[in-house]
Amino acid sequence: MSQKDEPMPNQPSQARNRKNDQEAFVQLHPGIEDRDLRIEIFAVCDSAVEQDGRLSLVGTYEVVNSPVFPFVIPQMTVALRLRFWPGERNRHLVRLALTSPDGLRVGGGLEGEVTLSPGDTERSGAYNLIVHARDIPIEEPGEYTMDFHLNDRLEGRLPICFRRSVPPDARLALNPDSGA
Repeated sequence: MSQKDEPMPNQPSQARNRKNDQEAFVQLHPGIEDRDLRIEIFAVCDSAVEQDGRLSLVGTYEVVNSPVFPFVIPQMTVALRLRFWPGERNRHLVRLALTSPDGLRVGGGLEGEVTLSPGDTERSGAYNLIVHARDIPIEEPGEYTMDFHLNDRLEGRLPICFRRSVPPDARLALNPDSGA
């Protein structure tokens, strides 16, 4: 064994390091060892498309400014990428709901079934879910959430802040020395 290949004194072997690293990874990332279905991407955006299993997002956001309340959001897209394993190949109930700061559902929410069918029985697969919602009424400013339920269990929650913006002409009126 060359000097280069010998383990350093007081250092655990590489095999032991790998095992410890794997155990630490599993402890830090629940769902890895038991292979639970999990969320890889969850975003609210302007648009999303899927082509050949590839998910592309345009204009992700978490804050919406409006000069007036109430107002209507003409279009909102929610994109999810779920990781699953062959043992989970079956139907799942999916529900998305926008929730107000008071905990009330905004609009009707969206609900449906998805069927996961992996292409490979030896490895995990990804499922992309894209949902387009239209004409969403927002009554008042505040911190809302987009809630993702899978099989009637809350699996993910994104904050979306709706806040009042000051129209540009109102700013000029508030500050007459602005040079306008």
